[in-house]
Amino acid sequence: MSKFTQCMLAVLVVGGLAVPAIQAGQVDATFNSVSPMMNVQFSVANLGITETTEAGLFNWTATAGGLSGNFKTCCIELNQYISFGGNYQYNLVPLQDAGNPDTGINLPGEHGPIGAMKASLLRELFGRDYNGGNLDASQAAALQMDVWEIVYDGNSSQPHHNLNLSAGNFTATSGDPATDSLAQSWLDSLDGAGPKANLIGLTSPDIQDQLTLAPVGPSSSVPEPSTVVLAGLAATGLAGWALGRKRRLQDPLPTNR
Repeated sequence: MSKFTQCMLAVLVVGGLAVPAIQAGQVDATFNSVSPMMNVQFSVANLGITETTEAGLFNWTATAGGLSGNFKTCCIELNQYISFGGNYQYNLVPLQDAGNPDTGINLPGEHGPIGAMKASLLRELFGRDYNGGNLDASQAAALQMDVWEIVYDGNSSQPHHNLNLSAGNFTATSGDPATDSLAQSWLDSLDGAGPKANLIGLTSPDIQDQLTLAPVGPSSSVPEPSTVVLAGLAATGLAGWALGRKRRLQDPLPTNR
């Protein structure tokens, strides 16, 4: 096993009712496997990292929060780690806000999360090539290498013409010419005109950040944690007010009840 693969729940009580603040803004999940995948060798010059690791689709099972059931991710942070079988809590954020500002996720001299330009490239990559997650090992490895290339080598001055797996701050090879060629062809196709997938970020200051498809349906938005809490407070407050008003009208209760 490579080094890489070893790679709040706050509760508010209002009027006697518990309101969990995790909900859509966070997720607890167990990391199961990387499959399909291939071993790849990569280097990140500004982090001083050269390693061989599994590149492919990360498979998870949500245990609480804003995602449910089994879901797949790609890694967007190479200098932190997660372990098979580990249970982790992430914040769910808009993709452009993913990544930690102090861990070298951007090029030298850049600070902050991955930003809107890289997020747009990642959305187009998935819109063109993710195919609902129905990928073979070569395709899954190509997708993950491309994600890392965009995150670590994306350049705001040349957003669609500076992505090269064999040169720059980030380099990678699977050792299979067909897979490397596929990965580069997917990068070369990014021109800003392709379909865009709805991606969100899974971020934490202490563990490896990920990206995934946003859930489909009413919970597909990713609110700020404060929005989730305030919404819970508002709903609880309104419900309590309505119940109290009904009781006062029908059968007044003692004020200390």
